[in-house]
Amino acid sequence: STRNWWDIRKVDQLHLVFLPSTINKNLNRAQIQEEKRQLALLRQALKDHDWYFCPRSTTCCVTDMTHNLQHCFQRQQQQEKSSQPHWFDVVPSLHGNHPCYPERRFFWNEGVLEPLLGHYRHFVELEKASSETDPTKEEPAPPSLLASRWLLDMAIPVTSAFVGVQQSLQIDTSANSTTTAYEQLLISRRSRWRAGTRFTKRGADATGNVANYAETEQVLFLLNGPDSSCQHVCSHVQTRGSIPLRWSSPTDIKTYRPRVRIGTDPLAQARAMRQHLLDETSRYILDADKDSHQMERKHPALVMVNLVDKKSDQGRLGRAMDSVLVAILD
Repeated sequence: STRNWWDIRKVDQLHLVFLPSTINKNLNRAQIQEEKRQLALLRQALKDHDWYFCPRSTTCCVTDMTHNLQHCFQRQQQQEKSSQPHWFDVVPSLHGNHPCYPERRFFWNEGVLEPLLGHYRHFVELEKASSETDPTKEEPAPPSLLASRWLLDMAIPVTSAFVGVQQSLQIDTSANSTTTAYEQLLISRRSRWRAGTRFTKRGADATGNVANYAETEQVLFLLNGPDSSCQHVCSHVQTRGSIPLRWSSPTDIKTYRPRVRIGTDPLAQARAMRQHLLDETSRYILDADKDSHQMERKHPALVMVNLVDKKSDQGRLGRAMDSVLVAILD
């Protein structure tokens, strides 16, 4: 944006760089062919996504493509108070809810950086242990730690998303409103957990991650006066995903609509839905206590919209969701 309220970049080209090692030298012909096949699949998979990121030096409202606007503001406040200015100095929890660490659901290049992150954290722990053993001893940081930190400082969280922008949208000022125009930013972030095509991925896994999950955010910048200064910033977030039960719908070449197979273990169904709801409340409801496993009604509460049909297999799936939901809430 020309007014610097957001600075979002789209990846135009991706290059896979070969890193030679002693392992590569010992591959036989069959392994080399398999390597080529895997690379072709990887290149195709990368082309199937639109990749977005925010530059490291941005001072805009949207500072990280993996976080929604509310979490970006929380991150800025946390970094002002904390002595950890870089995201890689934070050790995230299993679900990565720390505001200074990229949101793990949408941090698509985290897996590529995990070896480097592990190497860096290993040397950080060694340096910390050395300083605790002899606090008076001051030694320069080892080259391996400095190299890892330098490489991670170059790394930028990237997410698979859709981004749409509309600018200079006029507002009827007959109601004596000081707001004359607005600009809007639409971001739909795709989760990397259980990502896949419609019939290959369905339902939830044992940890509550649902298939084809996406977080969609609409950000409005309300403008005021002839200089179009930003008066207010508003954000609306909603999520969508597969029904949080253990179920599948394997493809069948004989029919257009494959049959739905619902898991028969009631405990597995309850655990999957319960964990999914706990994750949603911990991320999107500020006063939710994610440490206690109490599903108490909070305000604002989660609102779930069931979009499946009421008939046949989808109706059976919807009724199964209702019964499991009632069971875990009771």
